[in-house]
Amino acid sequence: MATFGGPLDELVDFNTIECLNQDEAYPVANAFTDGDEFLASHSTPELLVKVGFIHPVKLCGIKIQGTEEEAAPQRVKVFLERPQLELDQVETEEPAQELVLDPEHALGGTPVLLRTVKFQHVQSIQLFVGQSGGSEQTRVERIRFYGQPALKAELKEFKPPSADPNDGADAGFAHVCAALGGVCASSTAEVTSKFADPWKFVRMHALGGPAGFGGGAAQPSGMPQRCICAPGNRSPDKPAA
Repeated sequence: MATFGGPLDELVDFNTIECLNQDEAYPVANAFTDGDEFLASHSTPELLVKVGFIHPVKLCGIKIQGTEEEAAPQRVKVFLERPQLELDQVETEEPAQELVLDPEHALGGTPVLLRTVKFQHVQSIQLFVGQSGGSEQTRVERIRFYGQPALKAELKEFKPPSADPNDGADAGFAHVCAALGGVCASSTAEVTSKFADPWKFVRMHALGGPAGFGGGAAQPSGMPQRCICAPGNRSPDKPAA
């Protein structure tokens, strides 16, 4: 059975969304909200939708739902990490995957399963709709991405080193902090002095903290503020450990 994960609406960076060849009366923003509004192409069926994510994600599926059969998207090329892609490049560039939408997907709203091996760590995605059901105008009622935050998926497989200081625990903390986006300035001793289970602290922060990827949870009490992973201290410009 296909597994799509959960909706990633909260991780879409709406400041990055744009669409080439859209009808300005029916802009791309319509396709990212529920309702009767839709995205429409301008003069030809082609649309190039560009979307960035707040944090990298593991994508498992995409829903691209049209309004009616003749104007529904039928063929979609999916590109990754190409925010500067232009319409005149899509025919010569190699997509990560090409989707053929049957009525179940294009009209019924069933997500299309992606080859997840190519979508493990996605920061931005570009969708080129090259063909509709026959109309000169393509209409898209809803675009939705499914999966999970990339770091959450990675930490499921992560095995922390031994707590024995002779077994390189400091290197383990540096590895996790690098995965969180920076180099941790806190020592193992500082973290362990505040948390009986330091790896529980890491999991809480990575999966639920405000600077992590789960969202919604409060900052763990006693979290070292010198840690680059603490809220307000993250910096993508810091070198990885």
